[in-house]
Amino acid sequence: MKDIYRRQIRLSEPQIAFCSSYPDEVLYGGAAGGGKSAAQVIDALLYAIEYEGSKQIIFRKTFPELERSIIRESFKFYPGKPWAKYNTTKHVWTFYNGSIIEFGYLSRENDVFLYQGAEYDVVRFDEATHFSYDCVNYLRSRIRGVLQIPRSLKLSTNPGNIGHMWCKNRYVDPVPPLHLFKGRDGTSRLFIPATVDDNFALVENDPKYIERLESMGDEDLVDMLRWGKWDKMLGQFF
Repeated sequence: MKDIYRRQIRLSEPQIAFCSSYPDEVLYGGAAGGGKSAAQVIDALLYAIEYEGSKQIIFRKTFPELERSIIRESFKFYPGKPWAKYNTTKHVWTFYNGSIIEFGYLSRENDVFLYQGAEYDVVRFDEATHFSYDCVNYLRSRIRGVLQIPRSLKLSTNPGNIGHMWCKNRYVDPVPPLHLFKGRDGTSRLFIPATVDDNFALVENDPKYIERLESMGDEDLVDMLRWGKWDKMLGQFF
């Protein structure tokens, strides 16, 4: 089944790198329109198929954000019965091999304690800069399990917002992109940049999207959202 999905889903080079990488921590993205949410959803699917009985969770800040991005994307790519079924009440996909992909949201900092005692093989944050370091770091402690499979924290985001600086300092600044390195705490980390130019589906179907990004007028916004530059400070105050 995994081979079938690899043939049917077109992935960009950055998305392939993201789906093929399982160091301790990965940050994917940069510019707007780089296919971040799709990368998370597809990577989670391939992992669920590959590793029987695995447990994953994908976070967004609020449920409306989750519903109009990650959940919507999952219905584009995930198979229906008998291969998988979605529980609309619990927001969980359950697969034929016992793997699960859960969707969660953390509107407040203290919401992390709702997951105290939980265990996941992969914890994912879409738009990671919407979260504080303390929030992400706490959920990183939920990555554990008895199965002998790769485990990881997988983040995707644009520059900006409250988590801009900790993401920049932890993943972007230490080494050039696509270079695996170890932090002072011994965790292996990787930054995979992507821009709208990598998202062939968006460029093909909405060729004026790049034009709209470049015509925003604010140079800092264009640098951040069109080119994925992390050296702008504007986004910290959104």
